[in-house]
Amino acid sequence: MTPLVELNCKYYSPAYYDDELVVTATVSKLTPARVVFSYEVFREGQDKPLCTGYTVHALVNKEMRPTNTKKYFPEIYTAMEKMMENN
Repeated sequence: MTPLVELNCKYYSPAYYDDELVVTATVSKLTPARVVFSYEVFREGQDKPLCTGYTVHALVNKEMRPTNTKKYFPEIYTAMEKMMENN
């Protein structure tokens, strides 16, 4: 499980009701017990983001205790590492 620990968002321009938006999410930092996702929101066809941000998530077990994902869930950790490499 990945409960939210921290959230940050910076707004540059508004989005409007009929806008088509593109949201990109990437793994920007990874440790065995924590992952940081970075986000950008664009209006379709534009290069300048409307907003950017990040979320920090703890990697925990069913008892909500921090866990070493690299050790206990290596397939999940490896998949997240690959996402980070694609940035």
